[in-house]
Amino acid sequence: MKIDPIYLTKKDVINLNSKKIAAGTEGTIYRIKPGTLYKIYHDYNDNMYVVNPPVYDAEGVNIANYKNKGKVKYQKNTLRYLDQEGIRLSREEALYKAIERQREIQKTYLPQNVIYVNKRVKGCVLHEHTFTKKIYCVQAFPLKYQLKILKDLLEKVRELIEHNIYHIDLAQRPTKEFPNTNVLLKLPLDPQIIDLDGHSSIYTEFFSDQALKKTESNFALLCMEILTGQNLEKYLNDLEEITNISPLELERIMIENIAFLAHQKIPETMIQEFLEQKLTLDKMAKHLETLSRKR
Repeated sequence: MKIDPIYLTKKDVINLNSKKIAAGTEGTIYRIKPGTLYKIYHDYNDNMYVVNPPVYDAEGVNIANYKNKGKVKYQKNTLRYLDQEGIRLSREEALYKAIERQREIQKTYLPQNVIYVNKRVKGCVLHEHTFTKKIYCVQAFPLKYQLKILKDLLEKVRELIEHNIYHIDLAQRPTKEFPNTNVLLKLPLDPQIIDLDGHSSIYTEFFSDQALKKTESNFALLCMEILTGQNLEKYLNDLEEITNISPLELERIMIENIAFLAHQKIPETMIQEFLEQKLTLDKMAKHLETLSRKR
């Protein structure tokens, strides 16, 4: 796949200020034209270089380093692309490999191009989804629409996984600090997955059971939060502090409470599998289909 990168100067980037629409932990987003965004990475995420001997992070994969003001620092990985040996690639190589995957993906937009600033990798081109809302708005929708949206989203997650792309932050809730979500609802009812260029996604050369489990647990959290209309992550974290009752009794209380929050529309087996981290994509698909038939 031939890619013609975009080359900018620092002055070109400064001139983009009038097109700025958002800024996040990894970079600044500019709307170049309807449907096309530039993401320019922050200076402290400037570049990645592979080092030898390798340096391993907490996940057991190789990370790169770079020098800043004479000191060696370890930069956050902005795109997790792991090669055949599980070694994390440099940003430049990772972006090119991620972009090439678009040939195989039909339902989701991946990074579209690489941006160089003064001949150094500094960003990427993204597809802009217009006429969208944050996915958590569907908590206010009738159940039949929630189920349709979640089933469509599940199929898009599955397509990514079939091509060894694992999104592990689908259940990102909007906050004051980070107002965005990583799933958007393209009106009227079409869910769209975003943030496939940053640390929320893992690309691998081969199937990764560990990455799959992260995707499944996060997707399950998003589905359960939508179906209950609650921030279950906060709810579960609060309950973890309870130590004066047995784990079995705590699970029973949690099942009852979540069923109540969902107005009894979620079967207890689904809630139990969620709490025990056993709610796989296949099980979720069966539960969503069963709930749909009951409508």
